[in-house]
Amino acid sequence: MQAADRTAEERSALWIAAVYAGVAAAWIFFSDRLLEVVFGPIAQEWQTPKGLLFVLVTAGLLYTLMRREFAELNRAQAAVRESEARYRTLFEHSSDAIFIADAHGRYVDVNARGCALLGYTRDELLRLRTTHLIPPEDLAAPPFQTDDLRSGRAVLVERRLQRKDGAPVPVEISARQLPDGRLQAFVRDISERRQAAERLRQQFEMLTALYAVARRLSLSLELDEVAVAVARECVEAFGARLAWLGEARPDGEVAPLAHWPPEHPYPRQIHVRWDAGPESAGPTGRAIREGRPVVAADVAADGDLAPWQAPLAAAGLCASAAFPLISRDQALGAFNVYSDQPGFFTPERVELFQAFAHQAGAALANARLFRSVTEQREQLRGLAARLAEVDEAERRRVAHELHDSVGANLTALNLNLTLIRSQLASQAEAAVGARLDDTAALLQETMAQVRGVMMDLRPSVLDDYGLLAALRWHTEQVARRSGLRLVVTGDEPDPRLPPAAETALFRIAQEALTNVVKHAQAACVRLQVETDGAAVRLTIADDGRGFEPSAAPDSRGGAHGWGLSLMRERALAVGAELRLESAPGQGTRVIVEAPR
Repeated sequence: MQAADRTAEERSALWIAAVYAGVAAAWIFFSDRLLEVVFGPIAQEWQTPKGLLFVLVTAGLLYTLMRREFAELNRAQAAVRESEARYRTLFEHSSDAIFIADAHGRYVDVNARGCALLGYTRDELLRLRTTHLIPPEDLAAPPFQTDDLRSGRAVLVERRLQRKDGAPVPVEISARQLPDGRLQAFVRDISERRQAAERLRQQFEMLTALYAVARRLSLSLELDEVAVAVARECVEAFGARLAWLGEARPDGEVAPLAHWPPEHPYPRQIHVRWDAGPESAGPTGRAIREGRPVVAADVAADGDLAPWQAPLAAAGLCASAAFPLISRDQALGAFNVYSDQPGFFTPERVELFQAFAHQAGAALANARLFRSVTEQREQLRGLAARLAEVDEAERRRVAHELHDSVGANLTALNLNLTLIRSQLASQAEAAVGARLDDTAALLQETMAQVRGVMMDLRPSVLDDYGLLAALRWHTEQVARRSGLRLVVTGDEPDPRLPPAAETALFRIAQEALTNVVKHAQAACVRLQVETDGAAVRLTIADDGRGFEPSAAPDSRGGAHGWGLSLMRERALAVGAELRLESAPGQGTRVIVEAPR
């Protein structure tokens, strides 16, 4: 502003000097000519009055010019003062700190916000240089872009400044060089922005960890594995010192399922309940009963933790929290998290652990359901195996009964008929011979039928020669009765399967062939036995009309229900896997894989 004032004053002085010089030159030139014309020889006598008149005229002219210029100057100075007042108001009331330094880096001005930001008084700051406010460890940071500053462009950077008490302050600096060479910097405290960014970063990391944990939890349905994974992730992914999971038992006990680190002694030293009494007053019991997180920010000061304070102190743990494991509005238990850091359980971290608890609760519910289904499946498998054993035992019993009783009686009848024929007189033989022949033929047919029933009940070829031989014998019987073309290929498993597995595969093949004869309208059926190191695979494939497997009933009844159900039960009884492949017009394949 001072340079502008000097420029205005110089222009005014030059203007007045130019006007005065012009008027004076015109007066001297024209007044002398006028005197000579008017007074002639006595013109010299009027020189003095002329000079006085000139002085008066120029003095009046100078007064007028000076008054006008001074008025303009006063108005300009008033405008300058008003502008400076506005500038100062903006300078002092700016929400940003404003620093002005000379070309040597000495501060020449600073506003109140700048003083408050760094904790200095204005006088203290005006005795400092720019380098005095930079933390020593940041002095090696790249300087401002001097080329941009010299060109008058603003430079925006993020730096740290050092307060009077030594604390660093993260700031955003917008600096530019003023026309007179001084440096002006607008400085904004970005501590809150940095904190918000840090919170966002932590939340992103937590959500990323939560997603990764959810994926890892989904990899297993074994209850013990899921429990260990939950405890481990609390420690390794979320920074806890110790974590353990407890299952809420119907009798009020909280049974530990897993803890991490596995060598930590604390979970083995405690006894927790969730129903009532002192042992249920801690965070774990309350979390299960109330269905919400319970945080003990200071273990030593929490009276509800009195039964556990001594072992917690011995383990160096000062904060704890319990989070209910809830699935379908039912508390399955709780996982408990401990830290050796005061203030560890911030609201953000509690929210994170609670979100993790929901995932863990769902994973544990799935694991418990899987365990229950597995146990039921094993029970069904045991029942199916027992039913198969009973069925086979009953078949053996009936076959032996037919062999020992009915077979023996039929044999005896045949012998009696032979003796009767040999003892009849010729006249009697001629009379009843035809009848005896019919009776003998009927008896032989009955004996053959009994033998067939006995073989169907329990083919001795299966016990004596194995699965492949039994399948070939059975397909010959089916081909003879039905007219189907049946082909058996493969090799006898070596070593042979256990008797129960051989029987199950043979019975499945029997049932599949019965279904083909009744429903498939096939011309050819192929049976193949394949063996590898882990299993024996039996495939029964026909070229019949096929059907839609999804339309086949799972319960007994209907066109395929009885057969499919029986085959699945027999496969289940020996731990085999049965698959059905079919489509309308494309035949049917039954594939059974039995473990060796």
